Amino acid sequence: MNYAKISTLLDQFWEGETSLDEEVFLKKYFQETSENEVDERLRKFRPYFLALKIESEIGYKTTGKTVNLHARTRPDGAAGWRFSIFRYAAAAAVVGLLAVGTWWWTHREDQKQVATVNQKMYEDTFDNPEDAAAEIKAALALVSKKMRKGKTEATKGLKKLGDVEKFIPKQN
Repeated sequence: MNYAKISTLLDQFWEGETSLDEEVFLKKYFQETSENEVDERLRKFRPYFLALKIESEIGYKTTGKTVNLHARTRPDGAAGWRFSIFRYAAAAAVVGLLAVGTWWWTHREDQKQVATVNQKMYEDTFDNPEDAAAEIKAALALVSKKMRKGKTEATKGLKKLGDVEKFIPKQN
């Protein structure tokens, strides 16, 4: 085979400027010609075209039949069929969008409820300032009582700790 012609076709192939007939010619040249018959300067391209041939023959088995994944017809010969992975991807995308939309919608409702609760928290609960002061005094008295009880319990605990320290030898 003429090296110049194949080299020119390869240059056009890498640039994406070859016709389908020229691509078929290149594939046949590299796939059907033995390793020794391919020009020495072009041998580095042969594995690529052999890989294309192997890739085009890949299929999967369904009910004992091998189906070509790149075929544009169904196994029974009807036209217009493609591998349905795109349908599954589209369905997954729709489900994902619905899930995100649902989350956003419910989250938006939660934010409205939080805003309403925050607004009610800062409203005045007492009409009379004397009633508010009495409520604050009662709350502070409760806190004071709890603090005194805690202080008493802490003092008892420290006393018990002191009793225990008598039995533990000191380390130097």
